Amino acid sequence: MATFFDFIWGRSLARQIGEKPCLLLLVLLFCGALSETRAQHMAQIASVQTLTEDNVLFRIKPRKNNFDPGEAILIDYQIENKNKRSVYSIFESKIYLPKAEMRWLLKTSPPAKGNPNEFIDYKLVKIAAGNTLNGTLVINNDQIARDIEYDAETWEVQLGFSYSFYASVMKNCSSKYKLPCLTELFQKSKNLSMGNLVIQIKNR
Repeated sequence: MATFFDFIWGRSLARQIGEKPCLLLLVLLFCGALSETRAQHMAQIASVQTLTEDNVLFRIKPRKNNFDPGEAILIDYQIENKNKRSVYSIFESKIYLPKAEMRWLLKTSPPAKGNPNEFIDYKLVKIAAGNTLNGTLVINNDQIARDIEYDAETWEVQLGFSYSFYASVMKNCSSKYKLPCLTELFQKSKNLSMGNLVIQIKNR
């Protein structure tokens, strides 16, 4: 909103150039716009979704945006298969925690991304055509480094996913770990990373 000073300054400027009403109105609108811009805040990203070229839709959303000290951070995800074929989402069998690769960024890598010579305890979850898989990633708050000088800190969360359409026809796979199976899985899977979600974590 334009102040009284803005109005006086605008009228004085208009006199200097010949009392042009349209220019005076333009000055007032410009000053008001600057005032409104200064009062705005950054918008927090509450949810993110992306559609891959294979028509697989991924959505991620924090259960809430503000978390108390020691409270588990819950990130809900949905994987909707819009393809006409069944798709297999690839997960690590045991719960893995996001890595704080830098301060204020929690990041999980796609499970099938990396070196196929490394052991990965994975599981495949089938999503039939037209179906949706719902899940939740649980992050233990007490494992996140805190700076007690601040009442709360803003963190960003990035999640990684892997999927494949060929899991049911992999020749080298069985219920037991075998290196050829992982090599084939890496070759026939696709990876993506999504973010960044913004959350507030209270320190006290």
